[in-house]
Amino acid sequence: AQVSAQEFGWTTERLAGIDDDGNGKLNAEELTHLNELAPDVDLSVDLQAPKSEGGLLAVQGTAGKRLDDSTRQDYAKVSFNAAIVTFSLRNIDPFSSAIDDAMRKFNLFDADANGYLTREETVDSTRFQKELFDLMDADSDEKLFADEMKEYIRARTGPSATSCRMNVYDTGYGFFMSLDGNADGRVSVREMRTAAESLAQLERDGKPGVTQKEPVRHFHIEFVRGSFQLFGASESLTAQTPAFQQRRPSGPIWFQRMDRNNDGDLTWNEFLGPREVFHQLDADHDSLLDPQESAKAK
Repeated sequence: AQVSAQEFGWTTERLAGIDDDGNGKLNAEELTHLNELAPDVDLSVDLQAPKSEGGLLAVQGTAGKRLDDSTRQDYAKVSFNAAIVTFSLRNIDPFSSAIDDAMRKFNLFDADANGYLTREETVDSTRFQKELFDLMDADSDEKLFADEMKEYIRARTGPSATSCRMNVYDTGYGFFMSLDGNADGRVSVREMRTAAESLAQLERDGKPGVTQKEPVRHFHIEFVRGSFQLFGASESLTAQTPAFQQRRPSGPIWFQRMDRNNDGDLTWNEFLGPREVFHQLDADHDSLLDPQESAKAK
């Protein structure tokens, strides 16, 4: 059996790097040299970066084409021959996530609402059938209080928080992902103005316009800091859809306060100063003030 460049979603030039017999396909022996090729994406992710509360994500190198503006530290979008892949972070505090999820379950089990659990109240839970009650009942008084459960979780969340979870979503062929350049779940005024350029990136057959079969598939890979989940993975760690990546505030404080929808631009309707000041700051005369233009205000 042999694998072609098309089946890999590669270009013939890339496959040629390990195609020793030059037949345009890779056999079992040639496939063992895959690790010698440059990766599709060289990505660094720090979910506990001291310089950034929400973590850092950086593309060190890629065989694809960057579609984002490369300035954000929590998001990247890369186009390949067969797919467009978005990388992002889901910012979750592993300790509060673990405890909040456990406390919701605790309240469900506490049928008489007396503030503690008995063995009878937990008898129907599969997790508690595995000696979990005894492990958490620190004083062995046959009563499991919320604080005992919290202490048990805190002791185990530390190691889990050093791990990383990757969620992979198939987001289909839709045009919306192409228009939503910064993946914040909406199409801003600036993105609407660049819609033609964004849609043009979907064109692959060399002919004007975009046909039904031209858009490539979109995937979203999301990195989440690990968390100890007493009763299984919670919705905060694994969602049906990726989290929209809201822009981190940028620009002067006055700019951030006027930018009520946090899309990174000020329209005249958002600007609270005189119209002549707006036009003076709007250096490129596009009727939008960006953080760089606003930073020049004196």
